[in-house]
Amino acid sequence: MSKNFNSDYFAAFKSDNPSIKNVCLNTKGIVFYSTPHKGSRLANLSQATTLLLWPSVEVQELRENSPKLNMIHKEFLEIVKSVPMRIVTFVETKSTVVTAMKLNFLLVSPESGNPGVGEYFEVPQDHLGICKPLTKYSFLYQKVLCMIKEIVNEIEEQKNAV
Repeated sequence: MSKNFNSDYFAAFKSDNPSIKNVCLNTKGIVFYSTPHKGSRLANLSQATTLLLWPSVEVQELRENSPKLNMIHKEFLEIVKSVPMRIVTFVETKSTVVTAMKLNFLLVSPESGNPGVGEYFEVPQDHLGICKPLTKYSFLYQKVLCMIKEIVNEIEEQKNAV
C-alpha cells in the first residue's frame, strides 16, 4: 500500500466527479500485507538512529499513533461502512533483519497491523517475505485467490439476477 492510498481513496469517495468516485464505489476487495495502520515502532526511534537504519522519509512519517495516520484510518473505516467490500489482512509475526548490521525489528506489530475490519491473520513471515508466497499452495496465495473468486462469483450472480 502506498503511503497515500487511504487518503487518495477517501478523496475519491468524496469526489464530485462520478468517474473518480466510481473507483471507490466499485472497489470489491482490499488486501493488506503488514500495513502499519497505527504506525511502526521503528519510526519512533531517534532521527539519527532512523536515518542509520532506514533513511526513508515515508518510514519517519509512520510514527506510532501519528495524528495523520489516525485520521487516514478513521476515513478508511467510514468508507468501509458505506461501500461493501471484502478486506483481508496479513500481518508479520517474525522480525525482519534490517541493514548490514543485522539488527532485527518487528516492523509492523499485530496491534498496528490489524485494521479492525474484515479477516485478520498473523502469519509467520517477516516484513519482506509476507507478500511473497513461496508457492501457489501457500496460505497467503490461496486466501487471496479465494477472496477474488468469491468476489467474481458475487458479481456474476448479480448480473444473472438482473
